[in-house]
Amino acid sequence: MNLKKLITRYVLVALGLILSVPMVCSAQSKSQLSKSCNQIVKQGGEVMDCSEGQQWIIFKKQSKKKTSEGRSLYTLGLYDVKSGKTTVLSEDNCISIDKSPVSKSGDVRITEGYAWYDEDGVLVDASLKEDIIMPDDKMLISQLTNEEGTVSDYLKVIPLGSSKAKKIEIELAKSTYALVETINSVDEDGQTSTLHICNATFDVNPLRKVTIESNNTFSYYRNAEQVFDGDMLVDTKYQRVVCNTDGEIVETGKVMTYQEALQASENANKPQLSLK
Repeated sequence: MNLKKLITRYVLVALGLILSVPMVCSAQSKSQLSKSCNQIVKQGGEVMDCSEGQQWIIFKKQSKKKTSEGRSLYTLGLYDVKSGKTTVLSEDNCISIDKSPVSKSGDVRITEGYAWYDEDGVLVDASLKEDIIMPDDKMLISQLTNEEGTVSDYLKVIPLGSSKAKKIEIELAKSTYALVETINSVDEDGQTSTLHICNATFDVNPLRKVTIESNNTFSYYRNAEQVFDGDMLVDTKYQRVVCNTDGEIVETGKVMTYQEALQASENANKPQLSLK
């Protein structure tokens, strides 16, 4: 065998070893994920979703606690396969956990139902929390909605797997409040107190939603500017923000009035016609 053929053989062997490393790692990751899923099931849990690439498992499990009238409660948990750490994602009084089919944008949505009862078993309050798992499996986004359908004014962001993001709350669009009246009153001790009576000028619920823009980006609307007439808040301007699953803002839109932001939001959600 001449030197050229010998060198070629060694290069091919080395290349084969290099290419086989990811396959071995992938097989090990898949095996470890499968073992962890099986362990969760053995302990009475139900796997809702998992990621081989990011090495996490989201599961639900019936809690030992029950509501005042004896209804079962559930816990939603996030298990990190690499670290072995479990994070509880649900709040107290969680009575249901359901997973929706994967959407067209590729995200997975898990809905948690919450209910509070009095001692007589009468429903006092209820709410829903939607957890959106991004298509790249690197971030979970939570948003709460009450019984009347009012969406909370913040998103809770939880990094998954190799995401560089931090666990934070993102503040969403808020209503503009106009000052209607100011009343000064004096108590028995001569102390003066001021009461500001405000009136909400419109509902920003349509702006409080998350839009999945791509495999690893999502957008939301936030308050950008406040407009005052003297001491009176008369208007608020809004801005669309695009964020990636590493927690970085990658795009900020122009500052808009409520009507402009509402129209832009509605247009973004309309189906686009494609000409072939």
